[in-house]
Amino acid sequence: MKKIGQVSVEFILVVGFIMLIFMVVFIVVWEKQKEALEHKTFLDAQRICHSVVANINTISEQGDGYYRFFSVPDKLYGEQNYSLTIYKYGVEITWGTEGYAWVESPITAAAQGRVHKGEENKVMNCGGVICIGDVNITCEECLNNTAPNVTISYPAPGTYDCGTITFINGTASDINGNDTIGVVEVKIDWDPWKSASGINNWSYPWAPTEDGTYSIKVRATDEYGGMGEYEISVNISKCTNLKPVNGTFTPSTASTGESIPISIDVNNTGVGSAASVVVNFSCPLCPVCIPGPVCTLGWSNSNTISELGSGQTKTATVMWPVPLNAINYSITVTADPADAIDESNETDNDYTHIVQVVTDPPTSNITDPEDGDALNCGQIIIKGNASDDGWITKVEVSTNGTYGPWYEAEGNETWNYTWTPPEDGNYTICSNAKDNNNYSQMFQHCINVTVSGCAELPNLVPVEDTLIPEYAGVNSTMDLCVNVTNNGGGNVTETFVVRFTSMNESGSCDGKRCYGKSVDGLNVGEVKRVCVFNVQAPNATKNYTISIEVDYFNNITERNETDNNDTGVIEVIEIFCNIELIPGSVWQDHPQFVRFKIINNGTYPQTIDNMNVTWDLVGAVMQEVNIPQGDEVWGGTAGSGQAVDIADVTIDAGTENTVKLGFDRNMKDANIAVIFILDDGAVCDPILLYAPGSNETCGNCMDEDNDTLPDWADPDCNQFFRDEGCGEVHYCDPPDGDNCAGDCGSCSDNLGSMPELDDNDTKTCSNYYGYSTAEWHFYKIIPGADGKLIVNFSGNAPLGGSETDLSIYNTLCNRLNHTYGSSESNIVISYDVTALNTYIIALDVDACIADNDCAIGNCTCGYTHPKYIACNCSKVGSYTLTTTLTP
Repeated sequence: MKKIGQVSVEFILVVGFIMLIFMVVFIVVWEKQKEALEHKTFLDAQRICHSVVANINTISEQGDGYYRFFSVPDKLYGEQNYSLTIYKYGVEITWGTEGYAWVESPITAAAQGRVHKGEENKVMNCGGVICIGDVNITCEECLNNTAPNVTISYPAPGTYDCGTITFINGTASDINGNDTIGVVEVKIDWDPWKSASGINNWSYPWAPTEDGTYSIKVRATDEYGGMGEYEISVNISKCTNLKPVNGTFTPSTASTGESIPISIDVNNTGVGSAASVVVNFSCPLCPVCIPGPVCTLGWSNSNTISELGSGQTKTATVMWPVPLNAINYSITVTADPADAIDESNETDNDYTHIVQVVTDPPTSNITDPEDGDALNCGQIIIKGNASDDGWITKVEVSTNGTYGPWYEAEGNETWNYTWTPPEDGNYTICSNAKDNNNYSQMFQHCINVTVSGCAELPNLVPVEDTLIPEYAGVNSTMDLCVNVTNNGGGNVTETFVVRFTSMNESGSCDGKRCYGKSVDGLNVGEVKRVCVFNVQAPNATKNYTISIEVDYFNNITERNETDNNDTGVIEVIEIFCNIELIPGSVWQDHPQFVRFKIINNGTYPQTIDNMNVTWDLVGAVMQEVNIPQGDEVWGGTAGSGQAVDIADVTIDAGTENTVKLGFDRNMKDANIAVIFILDDGAVCDPILLYAPGSNETCGNCMDEDNDTLPDWADPDCNQFFRDEGCGEVHYCDPPDGDNCAGDCGSCSDNLGSMPELDDNDTKTCSNYYGYSTAEWHFYKIIPGADGKLIVNFSGNAPLGGSETDLSIYNTLCNRLNHTYGSSESNIVISYDVTALNTYIIALDVDACIADNDCAIGNCTCGYTHPKYIACNCSKVGSYTLTTTLTP
């Protein structure tokens, strides 16, 4: 027999079950009734639309002068208020917040007017224009109607704090009489039109609850269908108020040495929602430690709540590394610490909580190997046990003492860890246990062992920063390569695999896209280039992280198993040529040479592989290309439009380079087009050049432009001497007194533009010097340190009577040291210099055809000025100038 208590419980359960079923049935029925009501309302709205359209079309078809009467209900099915608007091609009905019905029809004539709900309406054909209004409307009133004027008085366009706007108001008037305005309606953004209260002075309730910019439209419609509209925009801010909830911070206690989650509830008491709410947890007195150990005070961490609606409360959680000291710590929580969200109250975003740190740790022990053991290098299995008053959740092992890093062992109460020592030496192995309360072992168990024999083991590693390519074009084919070396003590004779994994792409290798390459052994010290060829680059432009794993299947016993991996980044880009002409950089310092400057305006290096040059000077032949100037990348003969395969030239991002084109004749006034083709196939836009010509041929001691200026002083030759590497050329020593006396050009003239030598530098002047006893070459040097400056001259003038003077001057042209010797030998001069002072290196090379050619006044080289006396006008020899600074 059942007891009375048992029967009562069963009865309560049965009644509860019946009530639950009843509630479910009630909700389902209510939802169905709601859906039916909404559907009937929609059908009623659609019926009214069709009725209005049918009346319009009927009168349109009847012709001028016809009219008829019709009516529409005051409300929709379910007593729903609605708004009816006539457009050129249809009728619109809106109701509630989302209700909408629209009927399109082929109205053959323009329709205008207003339908009166709940009243009889008149529709008539006024000369092809369909007019709709009350029963007394006439064609004259309809056709001569002027639309009403409507404005918004409040709010004015601008920015408002949330809660300051509760209504919209304005005025409406009509030239035909204010009493003709039938309705004023308001529309907010994409919401339906809603009727306002009043006509001439109207108002509409509106209290926005979300930050943002809102479009407010108002329209007034008169009896004859005339419609006036007005629109403004307002910006609403400070709709939110974020506040940590007092008393919701957890936990209140924590164990030392753990990393635990701490959390608090954050509430939005404002009327609007907030996105990306940052919640910061900070502890000014919490130590943050790194291996060493080195600790600093001050810990913080943040969590982001994706969205927090009005009145919502959500939990923010971060991980907190609990300090080792068991004391109380004060943790401050701040919602929106950077004030990125406008709030109605910015003063209640903080909350402070005290956490008590306690300790009750588990224990662990290492049982094998034993303290003091001597071990052979290779895979070593470390074994041990652990215990706790609860249960062990994890055991970690470090082979670097208590400094870590720590690695998780297999097992709990009994555990093991496989370790491969990286090199011979003494090691401290420690174990650390953790329990179900997230307590960590207070004193780790440690032993000391000695390892030997590692030197004989191989060690395979990817060479850092050798992954190529650095850039790849979208959907292009590339070779994926990396250098692999063996820096161990033994050769690898077995085959091992190098795997490349694209961490940003989906594929069959653990969910990633990957490629493997087998390598047949690797000797000690050997470096092999490992490549996977013809890999298709991704079809999206972004940076792709490539993981490189050497000996992926762990077939090789190595000295160090932890340095087999590396990562690199390949930037996948759209291939465009970014090499452009620098405006105003085209010049000719010689009739046969056209020079111009280019720049890589992109963000990555580009390599020129080929080029095509066309010109309009008939018969001209291109003979050389230099990029940069002085580096010949092509030589030969090429006609206009003939492709030229040059030596590859890489131009770094943002870098300028000078291009020199050499031809077989004077190119003055020629129009030239240069097209560069990159190694990735991209074709650059044509660079259009106009050769300005060179009236002055520089470096031949002739005054072709008859300006009485020597080449060194002629502006036409400014760039020539810089490019030839021959210093600032002056004719300052007409009597060949071996001293720049200054009577026709001081040594410090043009000091600002004078070529500069570095502390340790080499300059070569090729095929230009020594045709004048008056000619001197000047270089400036500004030492970076105090010390002895040594200048070495080495020339190869092959003619007799040659002599070289080498001097050091200060900027006042006081000679500090001087020497001389044959132009065919090495000449050395030195001087103790002071850091950051400016010194001038002066070089006078008299290399003559014959001894008697150096007589004063023997040759003027075409110059009429008596101070520009020269000796023989031929270019002779070359020289090299080297500077060495010993601090």
